[in-house]
Amino acid sequence: MLKVKLVLLSTLALLAMGLVTSSYASATTNWVICYKLETNEGTYTNAECTKAGKGKYLKEELRENEHVNFEGEGGPSKLEGLFTIECKKDTSGGNLGGGASLEGTITFAECKIPGRSECTVSKDKWEVRGEALFPEETAEFVLKIEPGSEVMISGTSCPYTGKLKIKGKQICSMPNMLKLKRTNEINCKPEGSEIEGKGEAEGEKGKALTFTDTEKVKLATGTAGDYWGL
Repeated sequence: MLKVKLVLLSTLALLAMGLVTSSYASATTNWVICYKLETNEGTYTNAECTKAGKGKYLKEELRENEHVNFEGEGGPSKLEGLFTIECKKDTSGGNLGGGASLEGTITFAECKIPGRSECTVSKDKWEVRGEALFPEETAEFVLKIEPGSEVMISGTSCPYTGKLKIKGKQICSMPNMLKLKRTNEINCKPEGSEIEGKGEAEGEKGKALTFTDTEKVKLATGTAGDYWGL
């Protein structure tokens, strides 16, 4: 009887641990920004908000319904699956919001299909929403690719002409996010890809794609603060 009770207690303890772990893993946090004030009414003396004391800097979380603009640049990037599209660079922009969310666009430039000089990639733009999870040193960032994200390919003898519609999500990493920095990286690798590409042909089925890119993101010029993180 005692053995049975011990087994039951152990099982309950494991279940409780699992619930705590599951709750933590799905938890979100808020972006933290070190704001610069006009007067010495802040609680930090430096732009990184690491030195406490009366000064011009104040560290605050970005709450629900609050937004700040961001801008970023990245590349080279690679989209693989149906065929490969390589882009030398890209730019991003949009806003950071409460709940460690992000909303904006990524525009890719100088793109090509390797080995297919007859193909021209004339438009490659994604509409994205994202959310940071796991408030640890390296956070996971789930990037959702919204409707309207597409790649346009043309060329008289190119076998891939037309519009390639992109949807799905990409799980990326954000290293050292607990330390406020001027520029933060969003690293996306193929193993985090859950992306689908589909052409314009009626009845055509979507094909799995993988994505590789590193985006360097900072607060937009004019924001009353430079350093940010989780």
